[in-house]
Amino acid sequence: MSSVPVLYHAEASFYSQRARLSFAEKGIKYKSHVINLMAGEVHEEWFLRKINPKGQVPAMEHQGQFYRDSCDIIEYVDTLPSNKPKLCPDDSSDMSKKVGYYREKTGIHQCFCRLVWLIVPPSPDCQRLGSRFTAVGKNLTSLQEKSPDLVAGLSERKGNTDIIFDEEKVIAILNDVDGILGKSKRNCRNRKRDAEYWLCGKTFTIADIYLSCLLHRLTFVGQAERLFLSKRPLVTDYYNRVLLRKSFRKECVYANNMFWSMFMPMLRAKVKKARPFLFVVSAIAIGVIAYYKKEEIIDLGNEMFVKFRSLFPEVDTD
Repeated sequence: MSSVPVLYHAEASFYSQRARLSFAEKGIKYKSHVINLMAGEVHEEWFLRKINPKGQVPAMEHQGQFYRDSCDIIEYVDTLPSNKPKLCPDDSSDMSKKVGYYREKTGIHQCFCRLVWLIVPPSPDCQRLGSRFTAVGKNLTSLQEKSPDLVAGLSERKGNTDIIFDEEKVIAILNDVDGILGKSKRNCRNRKRDAEYWLCGKTFTIADIYLSCLLHRLTFVGQAERLFLSKRPLVTDYYNRVLLRKSFRKECVYANNMFWSMFMPMLRAKVKKARPFLFVVSAIAIGVIAYYKKEEIIDLGNEMFVKFRSLFPEVDTD
C-alpha cells in the first residue's frame, strides 16, 4: 500500500491527460505507471483483474483504494493537502455553476481518429492509430470468449470503441463540440477584462482541465482549424495560453507527439519483454569474451597487482 498515489496512465490517453494535469495543478506528486495502449496492456489479465475491469486508463490506487475514472481521480486529488486553489469550487461559490456547466459539456470525449476521415484527409499517424482501433475491437471479442467473467466490463469498452467508427454519432459529437466552443468564446470575452482570466474565473479549475484537454485532442485529430483557429480568436488565445502553462507543458503538451506518446511506450514494452533474452545473450557474450581473453585478463590482473605493490610497499597483501 503506497502513501503516494499510483497513477496507471498512457501518455496519449485523453483521460490520462486530465488526471495528470490535475496532479500538476495541485502540486501533488504521484508514482507513474505507464500503460502501453498500442501493445494492448489494458487487456492483460493482471490489469483487468487488479487495476480496472473495464480495461481503461487512467486508474489510480492510493492507500488501498482504487479510482477508475478521470473525474473521480480529479475530485480525489482536489481533496489532498495542497496550497493550490481548488479545482472543484464549493457548491456555495459563485463560480460553481459555471464550472459545473462546462464540466458537463466538455465531458464529451469521442474526438478521436475517425473525425479526421470525415473532414480532412487523414495523416499517416492517424491512419496507424485507426488500424490500432480496429485491432482493439477484434482483441476485445477474442478476450471475451476466453474470459467470460470479464465480459461485462469489456462490453462497455467495446461500445465506446464502436462509436469512433459510427459516422452519424461522430458528426453529432462534432456539432456538440462546435456549440460548446461557441459558448466558451462568449465566456472568454467576459473574462478578457481581467489580466489573468480562465474559463470561469481567475483560477484554473476542473472546467479548464476539461476544455484544455479537449482543445489539445481536437488539434491532434486535425480539427483545430475548423472548430476554433479560423473563427474563434478568443478560444485560440485561451489555448495558446494553456500551452504556455507550466503544468500543461509538463503533463500534456507531448501527448500530441507521436514519437513520445506512441513510439517510446512501444519501444519500452519491447525492451521490457526482451529483457530476459538480452540478459542471457549478454551473459553468454561476456562468458565467451572471458574464455578467449582469459590470458589477457590474467596478465592485466597481474600487472595491476604489481602496480599496487609498488605504490603501497608497506601494505601486507598476504
